[in-house]
Amino acid sequence: MKPRKNSSGYWETYVYIGRDENGKQIKKHIRGKTLREVNEKAQSVSESYTIENTPIKNKTCGQIADEYIENRKSRLSPKTLMEYTRFRKNYFKEIHEVKFGNLTDKMVQSCIDKLSIDHSPHSVQNWWGFWHAALYWADRSYMPNIEMPQKKRVRFEMPDEQTLIAM
Repeated sequence: MKPRKNSSGYWETYVYIGRDENGKQIKKHIRGKTLREVNEKAQSVSESYTIENTPIKNKTCGQIADEYIENRKSRLSPKTLMEYTRFRKNYFKEIHEVKFGNLTDKMVQSCIDKLSIDHSPHSVQNWWGFWHAALYWADRSYMPNIEMPQKKRVRFEMPDEQTLIAM
């Protein structure tokens, strides 16, 4: 949250730390006399609280995906919920049982590469979009460094006039 000056003249802000076991956000309130002091404290707090300090690291990626779907139920259409459930069940199976705290970019990239062999880049990007949204929902600092398959451009060539006449 952006620091702001309160009515008593102090500067304050909140630092996002993570989520508790129920999925509720954990925030730390920071207060100081100057903007600089608040920014320094906020930086210090955000560096000291990492994912290891939150219970989310002990959940599996599959559990997180299930919680994400459950959390979104009231806001999504039935078709989207059905698709999310299908994505969770059928794709990125290698990370379903991996604890979130142990998930690496290499594991995710391996899943993407395996799926890219038999499926279109568009499909793989959609499936990863769901998984990334679920994992990011659990921990806002989750930003894997991965490469997505590139979409293949189809070039159409116009036939010349003689070919058109022959048709």
